[in-house]
Amino acid sequence: MSSSEPEFNDAREYSSLEEVMNTLLTAKGKSFRELDQTGRALTGGNKGSLGQIIEESVLKYAINSDAAPDIHIGDTSYELKVTPLKHIKKGKQTSAKERLVIDIINYLTLADETDFESSKNVG
Repeated sequence: MSSSEPEFNDAREYSSLEEVMNTLLTAKGKSFRELDQTGRALTGGNKGSLGQIIEESVLKYAINSDAAPDIHIGDTSYELKVTPLKHIKKGKQTSAKERLVIDIINYLTLADETDFESSKNVG
């Protein structure tokens, strides 16, 4: 990492949504291989590698597998989701390349949850 590169944001905390969006916009027009600073784009077989490249190389936080949201702005937390796009009908339309799953709901425990704030998914 060069001295001009920002340090890793281990707390994943940002001052505003605008800061996050401006950081993400630095990736606009670049390929994932251009953004990748870890070599993830060179290895295949990892469905999550695109999101991991954004997490590590753009937003500058270490990847993790915890259930907590990815980004924290004050008292609000956000989950980052990345999905590739595909061009169909000779480039005239764009569609998601794969289904984007936000969360898997455990229907066996859902009935036991008494209110939103105590839900396992609130972070």
